[in-house]
Amino acid sequence: MKRIKYKNKFLNTQLFLGFMWIAIAFLIDYNSKIDYISLLISLMYLGNYSYLRINQYITINNNILTVNGFRKKTIKLNEIKQIKKFAGDYIIYGNKEKITIDTEVIERVSLKCLQRELENYPINWV
Repeated sequence: MKRIKYKNKFLNTQLFLGFMWIAIAFLIDYNSKIDYISLLISLMYLGNYSYLRINQYITINNNILTVNGFRKKTIKLNEIKQIKKFAGDYIIYGNKEKITIDTEVIERVSLKCLQRELENYPINWV
């Protein structure tokens, strides 16, 4: 199984935002609803950080590319018809699927690994 990792800067931003919302919840003393909403937002950021740290951005296992996130998207590597590079993103078109990969949040080493893996297949690059 190959894992395409997030940049540490991206993950640390998620962690910082989670702690920032906790600080807001305890520092602002206006209304109890604001405190609960701030705590809920902080838990969402911290939960997202934990999920992203554990699962990473993309996994490639048994010729299946999976983009991990709120909604997992999968595509078989041998079903990829076209890959379009646009504005720093890879837009991958399959038979029925369309997956967008944001290359700005991927570590350099992992991005090279992803490119090497995709070049192993006869894919039309645009």
